[in-house]
Amino acid sequence: MEQKNNSVVRRVIGYCRFERRQSLQIMSYLYVVYNKLVNYFFPSMKIISKGRIDKKIRRKYDRAKTPYTRLLE
Repeated sequence: MEQKNNSVVRRVIGYCRFERRQSLQIMSYLYVVYNKLVNYFFPSMKIISKGRIDKKIRRKYDRAKTPYTRLLE
């Protein structure tokens, strides 16, 4: 999950700065709901290995699975 945390947060909340307590409560609720959506329904690929071949960096990924599916394995 750590490979994509920043993109998840920025996609839901954006880059704005929030200073009111009401904003914090709303964001907390959004995180709870959106995290369930991401963990159960959005598949993602994880990097298995990463290496340099000549001047290029090659990455190998596993098959796309939801985080919930990975947990059950």
